[in-house]
Amino acid sequence: MTNTLTWLDHLRIEFAIVRVDVMISALSLERQEEILGELRTNLRAASQQMGSAEAVRRLGGLRRLARSYLDVEHGDQGPRPRWLIGILWLFVVEGVLLAVAFAGSQGFVDGVLATDPHASGTYAWHALAPLGRSEVFVFSDGRLDSFGLAFSAPMLAAAAGALGAAVLAIGARAWRCLPQRRHR
Repeated sequence: MTNTLTWLDHLRIEFAIVRVDVMISALSLERQEEILGELRTNLRAASQQMGSAEAVRRLGGLRRLARSYLDVEHGDQGPRPRWLIGILWLFVVEGVLLAVAFAGSQGFVDGVLATDPHASGTYAWHALAPLGRSEVFVFSDGRLDSFGLAFSAPMLAAAAGALGAAVLAIGARAWRCLPQRRHR
């Protein structure tokens, strides 16, 4: 029963490929492309012989197939966390937070000057107080003379620690350290 593949055959094959692709995303991109290319080639060849529905059915459970690829690549322990990636994400998020804080400070200064172009006195910005940071700006005749930062060490340490731990855990995929339940 050699025949050409219809659009429905291609759709069935690609749907199976995408499902396996999602489930093996813990592998390197090169390895994923190699596995998916081989799977696509084999499914197309088998589909010409027996039809795409039968070819996909004969693969068995796609989850089990993907799990077998992961087991071969990582062994029984599964993929490990990527701590350097987590640290990179920690720096990226910290940079974004600093940029937001600086933009907020500049917005506060611009707001004070927009409200009173000849502002004089001391103005405090407490928007980041929950994170343990406040800022004080001193104006003289519409000109920023000085500013100061006030930190609440316990609050800053708690906020930075909690946020840092969360970003590191998510960025490094730390849940991979947890024992995995195997479905077999």
